[in-house]
Amino acid sequence: MGQTFQLAAPRAKMALDWGYTLGEMLFDGSARTLVTLLAVPVRPHNTSPLSQSQSDRCVAHVAAGDSHEIWMSKRSKRKADGEMLAGSRQPHKRAKAKDGDHGLDIVPPITFSDLPVELHRLIFAHLESIEDVICLGLTSRYFWAIGQDYVHDYYTSFLGRWAGQNIVCVGEDVKPGDFPPGLFSAEEVDELCQRTTDIPYDDDYPDDVAFPAVPFTLYHFTFPSISNKMRSEHKVAIDIC
Repeated sequence: MGQTFQLAAPRAKMALDWGYTLGEMLFDGSARTLVTLLAVPVRPHNTSPLSQSQSDRCVAHVAAGDSHEIWMSKRSKRKADGEMLAGSRQPHKRAKAKDGDHGLDIVPPITFSDLPVELHRLIFAHLESIEDVICLGLTSRYFWAIGQDYVHDYYTSFLGRWAGQNIVCVGEDVKPGDFPPGLFSAEEVDELCQRTTDIPYDDDYPDDVAFPAVPFTLYHFTFPSISNKMRSEHKVAIDIC
């Protein structure tokens, strides 16, 4: 049985959490992982879905009985209404309908949907879990037009993490001091050659040392105590993408 190889980006201190023989890595489809690690996602060029959603919301107000002037008046009063809700004692301003014979005072209701789009974006930005972002976005097409940008950014953040990094496929039997030319400076190579590390019994229990003070090799960059390893939750997120 051949030695186990693993993929790592030593300078970035990142590595995959699995390893195979070279034959398995080349011919069983394992190498496809590099696509998600190296490909930098590009945001799709949508045809302004938010503007269309805002237009649809405007039409809904007019269809419900409000004139366009009243709806625009509501938008212009949001700042003043927000100050009043925050404790302002200023008298409440009222919008007057113009399309009827009788002057009819209308108090525009303040709802979550009536807040400016800038505030809606701030609310999305302050949501800590992607589940909350999705749930809020699914309440309407308007909120989905805003929320889909945050959903896109969240899941694509798992892609392209190794883009621009120096990547090595290193075997567990590599000798101390055997580093690819140009990967490290001469000073860094000297420092690594003088370095030692502890070999644990198992990666899941790094404190249980099997072999202490072993000369440091390139393969040790795949250890969880040295590098940040891409684990199953990253793979799930990549599959969703």
